[in-house]
Amino acid sequence: MHTFGLIISHMIIDLLSVIAIGTLFIRFSEKKTMFIAQSYCLVLIFKCYLKAYIGMPLSEWMMLLGWSIPSGHTIAYGTVYGLILDPRKQLLQFLVVILLTGSALVYCGYHQPIDILVAAMFLFLILTFLRAIMAFDIFSRLAIACVISYWSMHQGILSNTNVQWFYFKWMIIAYGVEYLFQRIGFYDPNQFKWVQRLRVYSL
Repeated sequence: MHTFGLIISHMIIDLLSVIAIGTLFIRFSEKKTMFIAQSYCLVLIFKCYLKAYIGMPLSEWMMLLGWSIPSGHTIAYGTVYGLILDPRKQLLQFLVVILLTGSALVYCGYHQPIDILVAAMFLFLILTFLRAIMAFDIFSRLAIACVISYWSMHQGILSNTNVQWFYFKWMIIAYGVEYLFQRIGFYDPNQFKWVQRLRVYSL
């Protein structure tokens, strides 16, 4: 029975990933999609700093080096779904995503409930911040993201800087793609009409 529960828990995590990726793929023609990709990378960079700063080791049975608080999966999934969904109309769906993610991680033994709770607390602050800067122009958002990234990677504490640099590179690429799309008029409904028609199939 426990093995079956582990299989279901991992399937839940995988299913949430597939739904998120599929939704973003369908909505690739929207400006918000690039912002979600940029925010995902930025949040994971900051998450590495948070984990190292709090300094709670992972469970010994996992035999891995790393930190458990806050739950990175909860913050990552919460960020993506928190920006995809409209919290004013889809709060229940968002809470279900967080509950499913947290429950699956705890059941599999990757995290303790406190890890999920702390992640949820930070997630509220993170989403509030991201929604506040969403309307900024691309260069202002890029400047803010670079400052936060630099600060997160140069605090002089034990952190996974290789992972942080990996996501930093992808974040810069996402900003570059957004800038290119703006330059060629990709978001202009009068220029790329075929792209706009695809939005009919958006979730």
